[in-house]
Order: sequence, then C-alpha cells, then structure tokens
Amino acid sequence: MTSPTDQYDPNIPQSTDDLATSQGQFLTNFQQLYNAFVVNHVALDAASNAGNHTLIQLISSLQPFNTDAGEISIYAKPLDMNAPLDEQAPQLFMRYQGNQTEVPITNYQLYSIPATPDRMQYFTFLPGKILVYYGMVNINAYPFNLSLNPSIGKNLVTANFCSSSSGSGASSSPIVDPVVAQDGFIHSLRLTSAFGGTGIVNQLMTYLVMVNI
Repeated sequence: MTSPTDQYDPNIPQSTDDLATSQGQFLTNFQQLYNAFVVNHVALDAASNAGNHTLIQLISSLQPFNTDAGEISIYAKPLDMNAPLDEQAPQLFMRYQGNQTEVPITNYQLYSIPATPDRMQYFTFLPGKILVYYGMVNINAYPFNLSLNPSIGKNLVTANFCSSSSGSGASSSPIVDPVVAQDGFIHSLRLTSAFGGTGIVNQLMTYLVMVNI
C-alpha cells in the first residue's frame, strides 16, 4: 500500500508544467495506474495474457442498475431487501436491455420467511431461472391459500405436498391451482381436496414448489 503522497493525482499535468521538472510526478501517476489495474488483472507488462481479468469483483448495490437499449448490466445485490443485510450474502444479478426484469444468476443460500402459527416457509434459487419454495404448512380446512413469498414466479413447474399427520383425507395430496394476479406473477397456490370436499381437515404437510422466474 502506498503512502498518501504517492497516490494518483488527477491534476497532473497542469498546462504550465514543464516535462523535465514534472517527470517524477508523471512516473508516480503511471505507477499508481499500473498498481490499480493489476488488481484482479494480469499485469500490463506480463509476457502473455497481459490485461486479462483474473477475477471480477463487484461492490454490492441496493438497487437494480438501469440498462439502455443495446446493453445489459451484471451487478451484485441482496435477494431479499426485506431481510437484514447482515443475514444474507449478495447474489449476482443480470438485467436485460431497456430495464427489463432482473434475473438472479447465482445461488447458494437458503432464505427463510418469518414463520406463522400454521406454516414455516423457505426459498432458494437454482440455475436456469428456477425458484424453489419449501417448508411445512398446517392445512386446517379446504380450500386453503398458500402464499408464495417472494411473489416473483411466472410459471408453475411442480408442486408436491406430503402429509405428515393423520386426519380426514390426510393420505391424499391436494389439488393445486396457481393464483396469478394482474401483474402476471404467481402470488399464491389455491389448495383443494382431492376428493372435492370442503371443511376442516387439520393436515400437516411438507411441500416443495418450483416455479420459473
């Protein structure tokens, strides 16, 4: 690490500078540019691959990056803006030209939704624009509405429910219908009895739901 007196100086050269007397300052500026560029790059004076990236390092953003026509943005941002930032690592996002929908392209974390008395919910991302919801829910009566959070899925891939308790109709999986709002996203799943009945069932079920985003 250089001392403050050796940092890059954007005010060099001045229009009145003489090259002979400013040579030291020029050399210092060139050295600082070299030192800055060599971070995460092959050195500019390397025998091969000079200037190539060795690592891409992104500073986390709290908002999507704007994209004009003919360009895309790749940036780091937390997946769940409602969760404490110190409980999640930023993920890599890509946004298509013209400020289209941003897409998470990395994943390695499991995220939990605050539990309620009748359900525990989690979600994670898989490569290929797949969002996975899973957890446990107590279906006290049919029909039952299972909210999906975050509501960013557009197409239901699969929904599997497995009973974990006894009760009326407990051995059967429910019929699942996605509830799509006017914004085009799936906000919840409407569960009905496979036998067509309604009323109290008190079924404790584990579930796994996959959607395209």
